Amino acid sequence: RVLSQPVAMDIPFVNVVNNHVKAVPTHKHWTSKEWAPLPHGRGHLRLAFLGLIPALKCFGTGRRSRAGVKAALNVTEEAVEKPRWKAKRLRKPTGALRKWGGVGFKVRQDGLASRPQVYQEEQATKVKWKPKRENWQAWVTDDEGTEAFGPLAVGHEVEFLQGQRWVAGVVTNMGTENGVQQAKLALTTGQTKIVDLGRGLLRRSEDAQELCAEKDIAQMAKLRTLKRPKELMQFGLGQKTVSSRSQAIYSLVRMGREGIRCAEELLSEIKPWDVSSTAIRELAHSHARMGDVKSAMRHVDVFDEVHSAQLLIEILALGLTGTILKEREKLGSNFLTGVENNPVVQAAVNEVVEFIPKLGEWAEHVRQLSQKTRQQCFAEAFNELLLSCGRAHAVKVSFRVLEWMEALAIPKDAFTYEAIGVNVVKRITRLQKVWDLPQAPEDKVCPEVVFAGRSNVGKSSLVNMLLNRSAIAPTSSRPGRTKTMDFFDVNHGHPALPRFRLVDVPGLGFARVSHELRERWIALIGGYFVQRQSLKVVFHLLDAGLCELMPADRELWRLLAQAKRSDYELCIVLTKADNSVPSQLERFANIVREALRREGSDLAVRAKIFACSAVSKLGKDTLWRKIWSAVGGEASTIEDLGEGPDNAERYRKTEFGWDEPGVSK
Repeated sequence: RVLSQPVAMDIPFVNVVNNHVKAVPTHKHWTSKEWAPLPHGRGHLRLAFLGLIPALKCFGTGRRSRAGVKAALNVTEEAVEKPRWKAKRLRKPTGALRKWGGVGFKVRQDGLASRPQVYQEEQATKVKWKPKRENWQAWVTDDEGTEAFGPLAVGHEVEFLQGQRWVAGVVTNMGTENGVQQAKLALTTGQTKIVDLGRGLLRRSEDAQELCAEKDIAQMAKLRTLKRPKELMQFGLGQKTVSSRSQAIYSLVRMGREGIRCAEELLSEIKPWDVSSTAIRELAHSHARMGDVKSAMRHVDVFDEVHSAQLLIEILALGLTGTILKEREKLGSNFLTGVENNPVVQAAVNEVVEFIPKLGEWAEHVRQLSQKTRQQCFAEAFNELLLSCGRAHAVKVSFRVLEWMEALAIPKDAFTYEAIGVNVVKRITRLQKVWDLPQAPEDKVCPEVVFAGRSNVGKSSLVNMLLNRSAIAPTSSRPGRTKTMDFFDVNHGHPALPRFRLVDVPGLGFARVSHELRERWIALIGGYFVQRQSLKVVFHLLDAGLCELMPADRELWRLLAQAKRSDYELCIVLTKADNSVPSQLERFANIVREALRREGSDLAVRAKIFACSAVSKLGKDTLWRKIWSAVGGEASTIEDLGEGPDNAERYRKTEFGWDEPGVSK
């Protein structure tokens, strides 16, 4: 223990050396302020001895023990750069090391930890996403010729067309009958098949490892190690098989700009189908990482419709991400200051706007794929492109990318919704809790969006979901957790993104509070609707699981009607939609629409209905579209966002945004 004052020792220290216990002679350090006396009592002695084990381990005669003594007796307030002795002895990282990814760090006396500057710079320029090779479903069939399909031998893995689906299998024997070469297959279904080659019934991946000879791979690796791209290009031109030429391109694109130039020259000397599609894809990716998107786009039209669309998204994502990483490395900490006006970054964003409308040529073919295939081949690239648009502060372009994602029917996942929230929310501050309207923050400073509804309907959970926070708005299963009007200031002081406020108000209805407090809440919310000039959108939350309107919901409509204002919008949000089927949501939407028409006010008649879930994040992108358009988001200097899908609304099947009764988009 570390004490502020020196103390005297009642019990001498012991030293464990070679399994013998020895008394340690009295020394000035043993009565210094570094150590405390052992407490009296059998139980206390046992605990104290266990606590002294780390110190006792250090008091030996070897080099490591002397280092431990030196470290123990020279404890200063300087930063500690090495883990504790226990982590070194047991070869296990401490919790802090696991948290920081096993990288060395410094711990200060105030408890804060920081990574070394070298590691921070390395992480800032590190490409965190790269397209997976297994997501590129490129196949070659046996009817395309021996050069493309490659020689087939015992032990090779192939797939057999059985009916309407492909079944994996292994070649167990090869033979010939009536001059026709045959292969005997053992399928994963347990069946055995004898197949005639050249009929298109067999296929395998283009980049199968068994198609390239080991000696060719060794020679290419040697030339790559010696950094001789021209000799490697000549070696690739001299190869006779598709796999060997493809392997030459793989090696060249990993040799920098000179290697990429030689790979392009090699490809110009032969026909595109003389190499595998995975090799051309790798070459296009290398151009994009270098920031040369236009050169990469020359290879897009080589493939079929589905692979062309996939390669286009990957090129745009890699191109924008690579450009941002290079500018960040070049400018350092000054990168984020004025990134929306950075000419290099904006040129990369302009390329996204220019080329992404080409997806319209292939959208119909992509939508015909299975949902799992669309998710596997397109979701990661779209998510990376969304994040890169946010890094460039081009939020409006990211919404256009999202429209194309919906047009191609690409399923959204948790990373998609996370990217949307990260793009639009860069800074957030919880201003204050308001009991009375005069205590509210200054009006007419920035637009405001309010979330209102019955108690326990999920207002605070929805605010947390939109802001990508877990508990910035307090939540509870008990109704009436929010007792004040909470203001959240978003993007205050950000140089590019618009500033606005989200407002969470107390719930009406069956909150477990007194009648007096409930009446006070009604007056507070009604006064806010009447007096607040910054109000742009009112989101009225309804529980989709109940499938009926409660008296508290009609009470909120009455407060809106009494305000007699038409300068803000009313939007109905059906919460907890993850627990409801689409037919139930549509039926509840019709009930709400009919009730709004009976209200008769312009605000109610013009109301739009959405569905969302704070758990699955369903509808998060639709709500942010509405909020962003209401607060006047101008996050990009680009005026022309490029051509969008022919009818973006009809592709939003999972967002449940209704404009007319009985119609689900």
